[in-house]
Parts: sequence; structure tokens; C-alpha cells
Amino acid sequence: MLNVEDILYAVIGQRIRINRERFNMTQEEMGEKVGLTRSSIANIELGRQKIQLDTLYQVAITLNLEILELLPSINELEKDENDNIQFLLEQDKFTEEQLSWILDVIKKGIKNEGEK
Repeated sequence: MLNVEDILYAVIGQRIRINRERFNMTQEEMGEKVGLTRSSIANIELGRQKIQLDTLYQVAITLNLEILELLPSINELEKDENDNIQFLLEQDKFTEEQLSWILDVIKKGIKNEGEK
């Protein structure tokens, strides 16, 4: 099942990517400015790698943002599961755990439809 942590890092990563692209900055350029590799930036943007707090501040400084602009609100993190599924589908990436959870939800939905 999805947890708040999965959504938290996916949202942060998405916001980093959007703002990085807004400045026409490559992942490699971002990595050089904050002391990470291009692949680390890519994994952070996809929510696969947790970003450390000090690195998050460096990213905010590099993008000329307040750190709160990269962080989701509590309400965003507490969306219902359907909203969270939609968010992850839009990210075009899934961990094995997330794929398993999505498959379980679909199976339960199909089973419940058959019982009606």
C-alpha cells in the first residue's frame, strides 16, 4: 500500500524537475551545483532516491526558491488512495511495492464487482 513517504518524495522530485526545467538546467548541471551525480538527480526527481535535508536546501538555493515551494502540504499528502494512484500514474514510474499494491487494488475491485 502507498504510504505518505512514497508520495512525499514523489511530489518533491516532481517539483524539483519542474523548476529545474523552468531554468533550462540539465540534470547534470543541477548535480554539479548541489554536489550530486546526474543519476542521483534523476532518481530524486522520480522519487526513487530520498533527498537529504541539506541537499534539499542546496536545490532550493540553486533554483532561487523558498524551501517550502518544494514541499507538499499535509493536505496534499493525505489525499485519498485514488488521488495517490492517479499521481503515481502520471509520474510514469513505479517501485515493485507500488506495482504490487496497484495490482492488489485492481484485483480487489474486480472481485468486489463479481460479488454484486
